[in-house]
Amino acid sequence: MSASTDTTTGTEDSVQVIRPGDNGARDAEPVIVVKNVSKSFQIPSHRRTTLKERVLHPFARIPKRELQAAHDVSFDVHRGEFFGIVGRNGSGKSTLLKLLTGIYRQDSGEVRVVGRVSPLIELGVGFNPEMAARDNVLVNGTLLGLSRSEVLRRFDEIIEFAGLDGFSELALKNYSSGMLMRLAFSIAIHVDGDVLLLDEVLAVGDSGFQDKCNDTFRRLKKEGKTIVLVTHSMEAVRRFCDRALLMERGRVVEIGDPDDIAELYQDVMAADPSAGPQSDPSGLRHGDGSADIRSVWVEDEGGAQTRTLKKGGWPRIRAEIVFRHELEGPLFGFLIRSEDGRVVFTASTKPEETEGRRFAAGERVLITLRFENHLGVGTYEITPVVAHRDKNQWADARNDLYAFSVRGRGWPGAAVDLPHEFAIRTDSSR
Repeated sequence: MSASTDTTTGTEDSVQVIRPGDNGARDAEPVIVVKNVSKSFQIPSHRRTTLKERVLHPFARIPKRELQAAHDVSFDVHRGEFFGIVGRNGSGKSTLLKLLTGIYRQDSGEVRVVGRVSPLIELGVGFNPEMAARDNVLVNGTLLGLSRSEVLRRFDEIIEFAGLDGFSELALKNYSSGMLMRLAFSIAIHVDGDVLLLDEVLAVGDSGFQDKCNDTFRRLKKEGKTIVLVTHSMEAVRRFCDRALLMERGRVVEIGDPDDIAELYQDVMAADPSAGPQSDPSGLRHGDGSADIRSVWVEDEGGAQTRTLKKGGWPRIRAEIVFRHELEGPLFGFLIRSEDGRVVFTASTKPEETEGRRFAAGERVLITLRFENHLGVGTYEITPVVAHRDKNQWADARNDLYAFSVRGRGWPGAAVDLPHEFAIRTDSSR
């Protein structure tokens, strides 16, 4: 039996939902209770992909392994609390959120949610790609508990917030992933749910949309909404959350102050360099193709390639470039963005450094930028560029090609942590 949002409290559904005003729905009590919850999945070692395999071995058993996505997880969330859930990929965060919505049913333990739930779990879940945005808003809003008249009354606000004016009659199959995420997030926050469950809503969207998300979080927090946010953004955890939970391999590591949890998360990530942020080779690319930026990477002071840097020191950014056509005196540069999309640092070669130098077609070069690392704790993305000498034309530019993180104690609340000192002088003349 799948979980439902039944208004009764005596069902055997995996998620028990109690409407405000029912017995037990008191402000002094938690609105979310997760008690000793476990959930596992059976993962087949391989799949039959051909008809021949099915015919020749119709009764063959496929070996399976058990994946423990959640193991004896317990926590609660009180009314009006902004609660963060963090952890590495595969730690069980999203599974936990799906247990709260009733998408999954736990193997054991108790999950209880008080009030109307407004979830944003996965990009485009519940959307029909053949239908226009208008129809999808009606369907999703209704499924989330609004009446048709309520959805129609809020429709213009939903579309405007998502930045989709002029696209409401376009079929969703023609939307980009960013447009879909903005639409899904806009529907979720306009439902007026008592409990909002949000999974990585800051992972998609430009800086303008992320600013809207941040403003919305602040407003909902002031309105006393209960919000559970699954995220990799430690900046969001520190900025918004009242408490946070760190998961690792399906288990709760610690629940507590957001700053403490964020630092503990960074320690976990630093202990496993392969768990750092990943590159996005499919990102936007600009230029006339006369140069080809093959790869970009970061090295620590010892020359080892890494995705996690400690604060301080002199790391290096390197790029491999192959010229497809002869270029005279091109300019090379790097642009670094913070996780919210803002540019925090740019550097490029000076015109005199490449003046008179010709790079032949097929020639390979290695560009190195060494810098003193005063970046604040967080995640950053590198955009490498090659420009023609007149700067009016890119030879190649690859947006956010490489991602890396800066680890360290403390959080300055900014993208840079500049060296500084204070002087305090007592006015002895008084």
